[in-house]
Amino acid sequence: MRKMFNVFLCLCMLSFSTNAWAGGKEPTMKDLLKEIRALNARVAELEQKVDRQEKQLGNAKRGRIVRADDLRDSRQKPHGSMLIADKSAERADTTDALFVQPAMPGNLRIGADITGIVQSSPNTHLLGGETRGKTAGSYQANVTIANEFTEINGMALANLRIDQGDGMEPYLTVYSNVDNNVWDDDQFSLSEMFYEQRFLKDKIVIDFGKLDPTVFFDLNKYAGSDTTQFLARIFNNSPVIEFPDNAGGITASIYPEKWLQLGYYVQSGDPDLSRLGSELFHLAHLSFKPKIYGRGGNYRFEAWINTNPHTKWNDVTKDNEYAYGYSLSFDQEVTDEIGVFTKFGWQDPKVYNPTITANVDESAILNTSPDINNFSLEYMWSAGVQAKGGFWGRAKDVYGIAVGQVAPSDDMKDMLQNLPPNSRKAKNESHFETYYNFYANKYLGITPSIQLIWDPYGADAGSEEMISVYTVRAHVDF
Repeated sequence: MRKMFNVFLCLCMLSFSTNAWAGGKEPTMKDLLKEIRALNARVAELEQKVDRQEKQLGNAKRGRIVRADDLRDSRQKPHGSMLIADKSAERADTTDALFVQPAMPGNLRIGADITGIVQSSPNTHLLGGETRGKTAGSYQANVTIANEFTEINGMALANLRIDQGDGMEPYLTVYSNVDNNVWDDDQFSLSEMFYEQRFLKDKIVIDFGKLDPTVFFDLNKYAGSDTTQFLARIFNNSPVIEFPDNAGGITASIYPEKWLQLGYYVQSGDPDLSRLGSELFHLAHLSFKPKIYGRGGNYRFEAWINTNPHTKWNDVTKDNEYAYGYSLSFDQEVTDEIGVFTKFGWQDPKVYNPTITANVDESAILNTSPDINNFSLEYMWSAGVQAKGGFWGRAKDVYGIAVGQVAPSDDMKDMLQNLPPNSRKAKNESHFETYYNFYANKYLGITPSIQLIWDPYGADAGSEEMISVYTVRAHVDF
């Protein structure tokens, strides 16, 4: 249709030009070629305007911001969630009903979501404390404001987050905890605030401002949303990537092809923004998006270094060391209904961060360096399956199941083998989670889940029995 329109337009404009010459001298071939070139330039300009108008119209109809995410991972950390990214493929057929309509004229969008969580366990245990049953809850709410500057291919975004409650996490001594949705304390904060600029038809994308690194990297289509998928930390972000808290940073990605991304991320380790040039976190990213038998997949490779001060296990006087590591995150669609994922990560086992500690009873604190609650991990792995509900007539529902392990540092075990009251066993901590995300209606998802943890805190928590945690999560987008 557009080609026919272009031809028609050229003929009309050429006819107009010919009529303009009528009565004058006969145009030469040089004149005609010059006019044709001018017409071609004009048609190209009009096509660009039509493309921009179509894009604006499409955005208005969907009521959301369209970023360069067709080129990058579709899974973004969902906050104010319908606005900053396409949702994962498993929800693609439901999210149009969830996208808010423009709250204001132009490309300004406002969206919000709320997640409430209740967890219960018959056998919570803190190192130095007693085993007991416990029920606890938490919630978070996000309001996201975003504006797409279509004429310059840019975007600005701000996310306001409210959190309350710590859930079950304060009552467990583990390497990797059970609720990735909670933050460390109750707060109302501007969790993100950044500007994005895209160049060369979205082949280069730059974001800078107050960033959340897990929005851009360490992603996974089937294990990356603590509001709709797995809740355990091990099945969200890798426990062996030492991500800093949200702070000032910049990230740049290059997309030479639709199936290839090269990325770099640097961020201050100081969330108060008072030392932007020090204690930096760096991450390099390479990902491929091949089609295997016509099915999409994401294969991500990342390496990182954290320049925050770390201490060597075998020489605590060396307390200004760097930490570094690498990770892999793969997800692959198998059928229209089934997808699989696996993740692996490793970090330097020779150092630990003194500010990263396990939850322990106050009576267990020894006031030594290192102390009973200091630990570091050497590697992790996880794997799982996600199935859509089309198999059983509930097309919007999602079921997931996953297993994984975190392994403590051998250097830590060697250093602390004689630490009282008992030597560290430092076994691998094993995790299992299964969930069912039931869509009660277009806006509300209710997710019961079960988590099991074997050898909590490497069997050094004082209780070697398996911990079980039962969860009900409700998530609303509006």
